[in-house]
Amino acid sequence: MPNLMPTYLGYPAELAWAPDNLAFYITQSEGSETGYGTAVYQLGNGRISPEPGFSEVVKHFELRHRCAFQYRGRDAGNKPNIAGLKWSETSSQLVVVAEVPPIGVCGQMGYFSGYLVEVSTGKILELYSPQQLMDRWRDALGERLNRDYLNLSPGERTATP
Repeated sequence: MPNLMPTYLGYPAELAWAPDNLAFYITQSEGSETGYGTAVYQLGNGRISPEPGFSEVVKHFELRHRCAFQYRGRDAGNKPNIAGLKWSETSSQLVVVAEVPPIGVCGQMGYFSGYLVEVSTGKILELYSPQQLMDRWRDALGERLNRDYLNLSPGERTATP
């Protein structure tokens, strides 16, 4: 049977169990500012199974908020950071944050927004502007996103992804 669990966890990394203890997510990074990704694993029938992921979130977010720049005539932009934020009451839905990496080459650096995602399919159920995330989950957002929020324009704060 193939190994479905990550064999390496980057730093920083965070693990959070769903309230019903039937799933957990791991958010980890390839660096301090870029490369954040989240994987969800469901428990059942004596197995740990990975869920499909957040490719729909990445595609949706990149339609309007992308870290794009050219290097030697090629797109060298970074994918958005994706981080788990808050489980719903069960393991079926998860709020994730998508962020333009906060590095100088990214035009909208530090812009972030939220998505409520159906874990089993990766389907987006709700969208949250930075302001809506702050109003509902300010303490869960952490120091960096709270600081990034202060640097957003009033229009960026209320814009849904």
